[in-house]
Amino acid sequence: DFAMKLIPPLEGVTSASDVKYESRELKIELISEDTGKKIYKSICNLKPVQSLFSMEIDPGEFFGYVTLQISFKFEGSLLLSWCSLMPLDSIKGWRKDVVEKLIEAKVPVLRFPGGCYTTFFNWREWAVLRNERRAMPSFFWGGLDENDTGIDEFLDLCEASGAKPQICINMMTSNAFEAASLVEYCNGADDSPMGKLRVFNGIKRNMKVRFWEMDNEAARKWSPLQYAERVVEFARKMRDADPDIFIMMEYYTFGVENLKPMLQIAGKFIDAVIHRNTDSKLIMFSNEMLNEYNKENGTKIVFVNTEWLSE
Repeated sequence: DFAMKLIPPLEGVTSASDVKYESRELKIELISEDTGKKIYKSICNLKPVQSLFSMEIDPGEFFGYVTLQISFKFEGSLLLSWCSLMPLDSIKGWRKDVVEKLIEAKVPVLRFPGGCYTTFFNWREWAVLRNERRAMPSFFWGGLDENDTGIDEFLDLCEASGAKPQICINMMTSNAFEAASLVEYCNGADDSPMGKLRVFNGIKRNMKVRFWEMDNEAARKWSPLQYAERVVEFARKMRDADPDIFIMMEYYTFGVENLKPMLQIAGKFIDAVIHRNTDSKLIMFSNEMLNEYNKENGTKIVFVNTEWLSE
């Protein structure tokens, strides 16, 4: 014996047999906000199931702001889950002129997903097709993040521009397992668990991510030694996924006086320490401590700045 739980039907529908599957016309228009003139019009054949539509829009000589207008003449409601306007000459979703400028500037490294934004970054939400991503709350700045740029789009941009990728790891609201899973998604073989997810998403990886930054402004949550201990925890797991990655620990939010005790905890698990002050005396003092630690422990830790503020 078993019990069956009946799922309530959609509002206005009493049973599945009431749903009509014939297509209905859906009108898509772009209207100039200045003149009210229709710049573009298309008719889509819509059925009562989720569908993905694409169309090429030729604006002719028009240049300016437009309103996207979607209209229909049948009873019911319409849910628009995702919409993107992309130039036909875009390079894997990135504007061609932007990619060309990055190439021209010879940008050596691109950092993702950013600074404090990293703290709430759940990479799995971004490792799906763009039209299947949920909008996420922007905890720091309010509103919603549409999630247009995920891990794969970021790596596409690096590949197109010739820049090396650097990924900032969410340590504050995530865990070491998720960090290692992200490393595997980026660098693992196609038959690894996360490599299989990558293949399922239709991604062919042509480059690996070597540079990994251990969160941003860690003093917002931890003391210097607590953070160093967390770096060790995360680094162990991440190197299980790829032993060749380059791991960077910050100390700019803790003060240079904390660098030595932090190195005593995490020094053998990292490749670089991060500070964002451009003062030459601070850099020299930091390098003296690094040289001393490296000499005593056979390491090669270097000093880096991931958000260089030029003076």
